Amino acid sequence: MIVLYYFSSILCLRINQTFKQLPLRDMASNKTLIRFNSAMAMLCTLLMIGIPIAMAWFWLNFDSNIESLSIYAEGALQVETIVSWQIITAGTFSLLGSLIFAYGLYQLRKLFINFTSREYFTQPNLECMYRFSLVLFITATLKLFDTAVKSLVLTWNNPPGERVLSVTLGSNEFWSLFIAATFLAITWSFREGVILAKENAEFV
Repeated sequence: MIVLYYFSSILCLRINQTFKQLPLRDMASNKTLIRFNSAMAMLCTLLMIGIPIAMAWFWLNFDSNIESLSIYAEGALQVETIVSWQIITAGTFSLLGSLIFAYGLYQLRKLFINFTSREYFTQPNLECMYRFSLVLFITATLKLFDTAVKSLVLTWNNPPGERVLSVTLGSNEFWSLFIAATFLAITWSFREGVILAKENAEFV
């Protein structure tokens, strides 16, 4: 890990040196790139607001949306046994995940806004990337337990022996967790590398 931090600090220093040597017009004067980053910031804003609202709407209208649940398709749910506390508990768990992801989108939005201001290899940007990757890892991990929690809670009032604990662990979940963990490792290493490079510069 120390070796990884060392090499990432060297890479960050080389990148900064390279970009300082480039003419301004080669660095970030591309208006198309600025517009694209601005559009991405706007998209993050919409998703940051829209995803939690959509999740809350789903559980507030549970009776109308129940058929979209995978455990309903499996025939495990007995709708007549489901009461308010079950819907609230399952909905809270789902909403928690969407709020955590919204925080990650907020960090991503800050990153794109900095890009539109022609701020690239800076410590605040690395912090935004690190926090977003950490959120991705947390939400990917929570996703592994999502079906299990909802299935157990929503079948809690089923007759004895008919409660369900459904666990979903397929290729989609595996790759989501792998990509999130990879992104976290990279951004974490860059973040520590910049801190190390800064400490070395102050020491010299």
